[in-house]
Amino acid sequence: PRSSYYESATNRLVKFTRKTVNDRWQLAAMYPYVTGKWDNNGSYHDQGRRGIADMCALPDGSVLVLEREYSGIVDFYAYVYRITAEALASATDVKAYGCLSGCEWVPVEKKSTRFETEYGIWAETSGCGNYEGLCLGRRLSEDSCEVVMLTDAMNGGLPYLKASVLTDLNIHTVNFE
Repeated sequence: PRSSYYESATNRLVKFTRKTVNDRWQLAAMYPYVTGKWDNNGSYHDQGRRGIADMCALPDGSVLVLEREYSGIVDFYAYVYRITAEALASATDVKAYGCLSGCEWVPVEKKSTRFETEYGIWAETSGCGNYEGLCLGRRLSEDSCEVVMLTDAMNGGLPYLKASVLTDLNIHTVNFE
């Protein structure tokens, strides 16, 4: 079911693997991911929703997830969460489940992520911006990097990219050999 002010929605995060770049991708796992409930009780004729807008893999094996909410006439909210490799390993692999209703499973644990912007620190709880996509930018130090976020600027504005600094993160490159 679609998310609401009262209910979260569940998605499946899908993991594919391959041994070499010449091999075909193979389904490795599916993990249940629960989005947040709406922050705003507006319904906009029951068309509101909150879901995953984009994801970005980090060099340490973790993933950033951008949740986007539209729950009112002009209310857009964006939230960025981090899922560690350990959190994926602790979640139930539901690839064999035809349906998640009526089954027992453990969802992926997500953690709020902090950003530094020109307006100060942006934490998940501030829910700012009409962001629709994200990717990694420059590495700034061993424990921080830029995250570039995309918005279409809505209301006839020009699309633009916004670089923010992802902090509280120790990024190490993982050797996949």
